[in-house]
Amino acid sequence: LTVIASTIELLRGSRTPAAPPEDERMLEMMDRNVERMQELIGDLLDSAALDAGQMQFDFDTLDLGALAREIAELHRPQADEKRMALWVDVPPQPLWVHADRRRVRQVLANLLGNAVKYSDEGAQVWLRVVPADAEVRVEVINPGHPIAPADQARIFEKFYRGAHSRQTSRGTGLGPAISRQIAAAHGGRLWLDRSDAASSVFVMTLPLQPVEAATQP
Repeated sequence: LTVIASTIELLRGSRTPAAPPEDERMLEMMDRNVERMQELIGDLLDSAALDAGQMQFDFDTLDLGALAREIAELHRPQADEKRMALWVDVPPQPLWVHADRRRVRQVLANLLGNAVKYSDEGAQVWLRVVPADAEVRVEVINPGHPIAPADQARIFEKFYRGAHSRQTSRGTGLGPAISRQIAAAHGGRLWLDRSDAASSVFVMTLPLQPVEAATQP
């Protein structure tokens, strides 16, 4: 796949102004499919590593609120394309957690990416991060199509995809399962809080790092 991706870039670089527009469309299609296959392989490798207890984590103290804002900005262009409002509700003070930045980014990207993907044009998606006792609570509120009760019970099973997701996108069904395992490895939880005609709400909690521990050198 790496060789194919490099070849596509070489073909793009060698195109002349006289090249037909169809060539570029074909290259874009090839590029998208290579990216999709790379994501699929990444999910399969992550799933296998988690099952074997071999996923490596690089824990550090980080501000979960700042990371949530960063992920929201990355998904804003996709929301803008669908004329969606992407709201971010994060308190101004840092919310410190002991976590692997890359892996928590992966979870947030999966939750927010699915919310944007499965919501209709013009919808409003919320990302909220709030302190709750000894935890930090992350809520992703998606006003899209409600998840059927039968699907709700299985949404965190590996390779399982609900009826609506099968009709609207080509995914692996591994994202929610991997995200839940990553949250658990951080001493947290991830679950579907509710899904009805109004909205679907996914919630992740991570242990809140005391301010004293977060500011120690």
